[in-house]
Amino acid sequence: MTAFSLPQEAHQALILVQGYSFDLSGRPANDWLDDWLRTARPAWVRDGVIEALYEGRYKAVSVRQILQLWNRRGEPVRHFNREFVRIACRQFDEIQLVTLPSEAPARGNQPIEPLSPQPNPKAEVSAGSASYRPIYSLHRPIQPFKPELTPVSASLWTARRTKMRALAAR
Repeated sequence: MTAFSLPQEAHQALILVQGYSFDLSGRPANDWLDDWLRTARPAWVRDGVIEALYEGRYKAVSVRQILQLWNRRGEPVRHFNREFVRIACRQFDEIQLVTLPSEAPARGNQPIEPLSPQPNPKAEVSAGSASYRPIYSLHRPIQPFKPELTPVSASLWTARRTKMRALAAR
């Protein structure tokens, strides 16, 4: 992909990667950009580079990891704010300030869809009622830990208990 056929956001990501001297592991920046654009939208790629800057991870591999995490979640989770973007991009005239989703005008509160959405059988929205289960859950419910005693562990427990009683009797 040449620089002339890149979307604006992808071009901005390339400028940031080169401007901040990301560790590219011996590959050209354009190759990394092509890989990222195969799995994520151009706006996500640019925001992924900014997120890597924010986290202090100046490696192309880190951007790939951030984009993979966002794809699994189905939406980008940006930790940076507009002020950080202004500071990070001020030395590059080609990069215009980005509008973060929290600052963008509301579009019917529709979540940003991932590049390749995957159906979630747990998601349920019933028409006409207010029941709703979120599509993407961050955590599974915590299950209580119930250790099972095997004959070996039971005998070890019994031996330890006997030893402790003998020591306490002294």
